[in-house]
Amino acid sequence: LTDTVSKKDAFYVGYSGTSYHFAQGNYICQFDGNKTIGFYHKWDKDMTQNLISQPNDSMKMIEKNCKAFLQDYFDRIISHRLDPQNEIQNFKVAK
Repeated sequence: LTDTVSKKDAFYVGYSGTSYHFAQGNYICQFDGNKTIGFYHKWDKDMTQNLISQPNDSMKMIEKNCKAFLQDYFDRIISHRLDPQNEIQNFKVAK
């Protein structure tokens, strides 16, 4: 997988029990399952300075990628297509 994903396209997804964290580029998007509730700079590990009131094009693209990833992931769970032997087939990072 590392051969097919460039460093600028790489992302991280985590779940804290109450929200998803999607990190890509310079920002972390915090998503509650329905809406984005925060944006933080990647260096703000404690997530203390919410930048949601100052959206930029990168944040909008990261939010779109977060929602697309989660939608694809849950769709594959529901349709029993989450096979660990297969690579991520349909998810493409928006640029």
